[in-house]
Formats: sequence, C-alpha cells, structure tokens
Amino acid sequence: DLNNFFYFYYSAYGREPEYIEALAYDSAGIIFKVLEKNDVQTRRDFASALIQLENYKGATGVTSFDADRVSQKVAFILKVRNDKLEQVK
Repeated sequence: DLNNFFYFYYSAYGREPEYIEALAYDSAGIIFKVLEKNDVQTRRDFASALIQLENYKGATGVTSFDADRVSQKVAFILKVRNDKLEQVK
C-alpha cells in the first residue's frame, strides 16, 4: 500500500522517499511475490513466473510484465489530503 510505504519510510529515515527507493521497494516485493507463489528453481522458472504476474500494486503504481519481461506500468497522479498521499482516480 502506497500510504504504508511512505509512512514507514518517513518513520525510519525522517524524510520522504524518492522514486528510486519506491522502485527498489516494489522490485523486492515483486521478487518475493513471484518466489512465494511458484516453484521457482531456475532463472527460466523465474522468468516464466514473472510474465504471469499481473497487476502488482506497489508504491510506484500497478505493474505487470509482457512476454519479453518488460514492465508495463499504469501511470498515476498523487495528491496530499489530510496529510496522506492519495491516488487520483
């Protein structure tokens, strides 16, 4: 969840995260999700499982992967309301 990521990051480091930190958080989350739900033993297994991942909701938005394992992201806009980040729909 976007708000949880920003809250925990700010609590730990005393500043708002930059995009690269949110991207690293999402990358780790995607890796863990692929590994926990699949019997991954090789790089090929991981690549196959990765392209099956659909609509991963992370701090940087929704991510899926195409057949070439290139990330497909849904663009989004954020606003601050009541001291929390919200995604504009």
